[in-house]
Amino acid sequence: MGIDFGSNGETRSEAVVVGTTGAANRLPRMDPTPAFLVATHPRQWIVVESNGKLELLPQLVELAIEPGIGDCDEYGNPDKMIRARENKGFIVLKQEWAKASDTPDGQSGYVRRFQVQKGHVHHMAWTKYRNVAGQMILERDEKSYHAWLRRLLAEGLLPAPDSSVIEAMLIRARERQDRANSRDTKGNALAAKLADQANKAVFSLEEISTRQAGLSEEQKAARIEFLQSQLSQLQGGK
Repeated sequence: MGIDFGSNGETRSEAVVVGTTGAANRLPRMDPTPAFLVATHPRQWIVVESNGKLELLPQLVELAIEPGIGDCDEYGNPDKMIRARENKGFIVLKQEWAKASDTPDGQSGYVRRFQVQKGHVHHMAWTKYRNVAGQMILERDEKSYHAWLRRLLAEGLLPAPDSSVIEAMLIRARERQDRANSRDTKGNALAAKLADQANKAVFSLEEISTRQAGLSEEQKAARIEFLQSQLSQLQGGK
């Protein structure tokens, strides 16, 4: 005796693609990474160029959140880790400081994740991974990322770079420039490249320094002399 499924007694079937491997094997073969917060220190900056203008933006570091590791408690509570970093002068960025209008995917917060075979890979909202011939390539939306950092500075959520920070960076850059240019740059391509990078770094910081207001030339000279003496002490008097 047959069963009437409707439609004149005919069954309705759908096409099924039967895979040859399990679902887990189709996930990326990458080591999982933990969730994290990001922090910055008032003395850590990067030089970037935007629309022909050089500027300093905060350099961010990731603080991994793993139970029982790095001042996180056994449940993964990062309160102690945050306090320890703040006691060292770091500023831990709040998740809500990244608005939906700041991120490429239009979602709030600065942490994203995707599933891999053994867990999840956590990454910044401005980065993404592309599979190129079986290799996962990390890319970052620099324009959007820098715009976010710029907004944090403009709104006072992060402090602007102090003039002494710029001067200290310039002193170190000039020292690297002197060492790089003392090498044979004509017969050594690597040495020439390093010298070019050092020259550009000094030029960039000098341009940024000239835009700093509030100090006379005499004050700047005195400040640089003081910083040079401090730097010399840190280097053991060399």
